Amino acid sequence: MTHYSFGSGMAGCLYDNGPHFAETLAEARETLEWMFDEYFAEHPEELELFRAAFDAAGGTFYFERPAEAGAQIAEISRHSGPMPEGEES
Repeated sequence: MTHYSFGSGMAGCLYDNGPHFAETLAEARETLEWMFDEYFAEHPEELELFRAAFDAAGGTFYFERPAEAGAQIAEISRHSGPMPEGEES
């Protein structure tokens, strides 16, 4: 059994937004994508790079325009065991 944690913020710091938890990688990625939907609407060329950044174990995406995105990074990480109770995204 696995779950995923995810969030966004400045590289090397605790998340400004998160951590959040999801049962699947797709759910974590889709939630992060939704969080930055306005940014990706203005910069659609980064959306495919964002989607590709997260493999089966998760990963880190670095925004090309962090001031516009409101974050330098978005991350997803895979964890063993059940998702923490009451922590759904």
